[in-house]
Amino acid sequence: MTTEILSVAPLYQPCMDRLERDFTVHKLWQAQNRDAMLADVAPRVRGMQAGGASIVPGSLIDSLP
Repeated sequence: MTTEILSVAPLYQPCMDRLERDFTVHKLWQAQNRDAMLADVAPRVRGMQAGGASIVPGSLIDSLP
């Protein structure tokens, strides 16, 4: 079982490929329904990836374990 992480923004593809090799990556930025996705994956997420210009709201961080 791999560690699950939440991706909140696109990343340079070679870097994303590396993350996807080592982790289960849930791409929030591609979700049609972000709230439903978070409700499903949040309990299992153990890390977050954000781009340098990403703004991650405190409410998102608070929704994760």
